[in-house]
Amino acid sequence: MPAGACLPMIRQQDMDECGQLNKRAPVWRDCLQRFRARIMRLRNFRSACIRQPLPIINPAPRPQNALMPPSLELTQLEQHTLLRTKSDAPLTLQTKALARPQPRDVQVWELNLDQPPPDALQWLDMAERTRAQRFVHALHRNRYIAAHAWLRRILGDCLERAPQDLQFVLGPYGKPELAASEQTCAGAAALRFNLSHSNNIALLAVSTGMDIGVDIEAIRPGLPDATLAAGVLTAAELAELERLPAGQRTPVFFACWTRKEACMKALGLGLALEPKRLHVGMATQRQQVHHQPGKTQLDLAPLHCRDGYAAALAAVDGFGRVTMHTIDELSPGG
Repeated sequence: MPAGACLPMIRQQDMDECGQLNKRAPVWRDCLQRFRARIMRLRNFRSACIRQPLPIINPAPRPQNALMPPSLELTQLEQHTLLRTKSDAPLTLQTKALARPQPRDVQVWELNLDQPPPDALQWLDMAERTRAQRFVHALHRNRYIAAHAWLRRILGDCLERAPQDLQFVLGPYGKPELAASEQTCAGAAALRFNLSHSNNIALLAVSTGMDIGVDIEAIRPGLPDATLAAGVLTAAELAELERLPAGQRTPVFFACWTRKEACMKALGLGLALEPKRLHVGMATQRQQVHHQPGKTQLDLAPLHCRDGYAAALAAVDGFGRVTMHTIDELSPGG
């Protein structure tokens, strides 16, 4: 018997399949890291998440030509473009620009995580520094530090507090929020925020008196495959996605995913709510989503962002005017 005759034959088809798996490995590693990060944030709340499955959430789209209450209505221009500072010019933080949002209004700040503020690490508390040290790669560690430093800088300016003095607490499912002691304005509604990042870009949403969620995702070619799509989409969404031309499915999927994430973050439920039980559809228009019929209502809308990304904003009981700001350079100091 010739040497090696007992070994199984390696088909060209097998080699091609292995090559495809190798190409997709970095994408899956990225997805796995993101899901692991979410699980770590919620591991102390596992007991709270063991409950009966939540009912499927269905959207209640606005009837054609119907308007939301005036306090929650965006003008036609803002629904499509919102308000955006010029991206080709550096933006310096000014007191006026960082005034507390008016009730039900939302400020959305775009942050470049490769440009941290001066003294970024010194602004973080011990828990944040400890978590930063857990990152294996310096790139991820530095971006985490930058995101939380910018968060502290902007919230500190809104509250007229030093960034390093701010204190945070975690909600029942791990969502961060400002400690009650930080809400210093007598009679003013509490300042709320939510942070999301993908690659070197982060979005920080700030509001007054309402819970909000924001999400941004870099659009990754080759996704979703059948397994991923079935794991996060409702049956109706999956059927709608499959009817689209192949070239449109990736950006439409990521736009849908950001809308789901924004809703889950606004509700503060985290992994207690499965993405495939939240129906938002594939259409990218502003809509109302009801969480448990007759209870929480969410106002959900896509956000304008740079090419190659998808983003969305959700607010409990509806938002009013949304202003978006890009921040490339900030004035020195806190």
